[in-house]
Order: sequence, then structure tokens, then C-alpha cells
Amino acid sequence: MADARGGCVMVFKILTSSMGIIMGCVAFPVFTFLFVNVHAGLWALLSIIQASMVLHLHLLYKSYRLETWHTPHSLSACRDLGLLTMVGGLAGTVYYIYTAVVNQEPMFPISDSSKIAAVWAFMCVKWGAGLAFFGQKYKLVIDREYSLL
Repeated sequence: MADARGGCVMVFKILTSSMGIIMGCVAFPVFTFLFVNVHAGLWALLSIIQASMVLHLHLLYKSYRLETWHTPHSLSACRDLGLLTMVGGLAGTVYYIYTAVVNQEPMFPISDSSKIAAVWAFMCVKWGAGLAFFGQKYKLVIDREYSLL
């Protein structure tokens, strides 16, 4: 189990969630304030929050501090939040794609583009799925490693 905490897969998980945070931090002000596409900007902000939570879980697990920060109940809450935001993001993605197709919206101007908002809503689906998956995975790890057998 020690290899799983320090191996290449864990480094990949940390790098991808860090990139998710960075990309969201770039997209939020750009789409919200520069292009005035508030829908895309708010989905990017939600994506930052979810990617931050996933990174937080990975870093705690890697440093053997997961059980000091989280209980199985709090990890279940993280899982449930991930499922909730995944469903909300999926609904947003479907809505924005439907709107873009029915109204035959072009990609430009970006301020009116539902396609950009659909992309960032889908990022919330992705990070929501990641939060749900890793919340459940790390809950099972805590249950297994710290059970009173």
C-alpha cells in the first residue's frame, strides 16, 4: 500500500487535479470579467472548488494524514457532494448543448456562447465524478485501515 501513496499514479493524480485548479483559476476571471460569459465563469468557479477538494484528498492520503482530517462520515459527505455536483453539471451540460443546437449558436461571440458554458459544466461533471470516486475510495481505506477488528 505504501507504493500506491508515492508512486507514479499518485503523482499523476496530484498533477491532474493541480492542473484542474490552475485551468479553472484562469478560466473563471477570463470568461466572467473579460468575455462577460457569467455562465461559463461560474461553472469554472465550481470546477475550481471540486478540483481543490480532490487535490486535498490526494495530498492528505499521500502524506498519511487523511484520518486526522476526515472521518468516514465526512468522506461520505464528500462523495455525496461529488455525486450532487456531477448530476448538476450533467444537467447543465445537456441544457447548454440543447440550447446551442436548437438556437444554432455559433462559437463566437464568446460572451453569448452556450458551448463554452457546456464545456465548463462538463468539467464539473468530471471533477464531481472524481470527488465521488475518491471520497468513496478513501472512505473504504479508512474503514479498512482503522477498523476495530
